[in-house]
Amino acid sequence: MQCPHCNHPIPEGSLLCMYCGLPAPESRADTHLRHEPAENAQPRDDALSLKKITAVIAKMKSLLDAGRFEPALYERMSIDLLRDYLSTKDDSGKLIFVSYEIQDSELAPYLTQDMVEKLKLYVMDAIAEK
Repeated sequence: MQCPHCNHPIPEGSLLCMYCGLPAPESRADTHLRHEPAENAQPRDDALSLKKITAVIAKMKSLLDAGRFEPALYERMSIDLLRDYLSTKDDSGKLIFVSYEIQDSELAPYLTQDMVEKLKLYVMDAIAEK
């Protein structure tokens, strides 16, 4: 498969072009989701937003690996993106996500154990404040 933007080869299963950093054609959201009825849109919107966050974090990770991104900035921005995502969930949804779902999600290859622990502490602190 080739990148539609720069025509460089993209390895099978890769989410991003290693040269330009843009998403591979298969990693883009399906366009038919926009035409579904509103009552079915809520669960899909949640999944799509996580996919979008994963794509952004994957792009930042590829830039980090190429030496064009600061490690501290990568960690801070990734955690901020995930905090924004978690703000859309209720307390039990947050706990379930950081305790179980995050290790099995598409995000797992892009997060360090330290980042996951920081997210867990953030969720625990947010719940304790209530």
